[in-house]
Formats: sequence, structure tokens, C-alpha cells
Amino acid sequence: MVNLVSLDGGGVRGLILIQILLHIERLLGHSITKYIHWFAGTSTGAMIALALAKGDSLRDCQSLYLRMKDEIFVGRKPYSEKVIEEFLRIHFGKKTTMAQLGPKRVVVTATSVRTNPPKLRLFRNYTLPLGKSENIALGFEDPSKSLVWKCARYSRYGISFS
Repeated sequence: MVNLVSLDGGGVRGLILIQILLHIERLLGHSITKYIHWFAGTSTGAMIALALAKGDSLRDCQSLYLRMKDEIFVGRKPYSEKVIEEFLRIHFGKKTTMAQLGPKRVVVTATSVRTNPPKLRLFRNYTLPLGKSENIALGFEDPSKSLVWKCARYSRYGISFS
């Protein structure tokens, strides 16, 4: 068993990450997620981690990226925030919270740029065995109040939030 797989950011390079994981899966002979307890990710890696924690297969993740290419990343930057958000809401669900993902554990990172210095934010689908104030002091958000699509948005697209 693998305790944690950390998935890095890098935009479209997420497809390369998915291809590497698919190759490992072929070598294993079955789903790689069977061997992983925790997923962690930043930016594009966060989106993959959330999709895997949601129960998507690696092929589903690959299809997700190809759909994003066709539906979101058309024309020139900046891309439409409304289109990005609607895409994520449709894929992850409008009301699905981090607490509803499982049984695999997942944590994704984001940065609050409205503070000086910027502050690390950690979104996860589990609660630490600490008090609420201690969780907050460590940068963890309440999983029952964190919408999955927003966590993907915050990590992947560098949205400022307080």
C-alpha cells in the first residue's frame, strides 16, 4: 500500500501525470487507486486528486482534461471565469462538499492572496483530531463547508479569497 500520492501542478502537464499513472496502472494490472490511501494536490494536481477521491478513474480524468481543452481553453487568455466555474460545478457537483468525498482522504492546497503575506489554505475531506480553533490555526478549512468545485477552482486558477 502507498500512504500518499502527491500530484503537482503544471496546467496541461496534468495529462502527462495522468499518462504516467495509467502506465503504472497497466503494470499493476488493476486500478492504482486500490493502493493509495491519500491524495494530495496543487493546481492541476488538485483537480486530479479531487476527481480520484470522487471515484473517477484515470481514464475519466484524461477525458476531463480533453473536455477542458475543448470547452474552456479556447481563444486567448484570460479564459472565461464563468465557463471555468460552470465546468467545475457540473463535474464535481454544485453542492458536493469535501466531507462527502471518500473513503480515500484528499487534501488540496490554495493560497489566499488577499492577505500580506499570502496565506496557505488547506482543503481536505477529513477532520483533524484537534479542536476547531487548532484546525483553523493550521490552515485547514471545515470540510463540511468547503464545496469541491470551489476547492478545485481556488487551487487551480489562483482565485483570490479571504
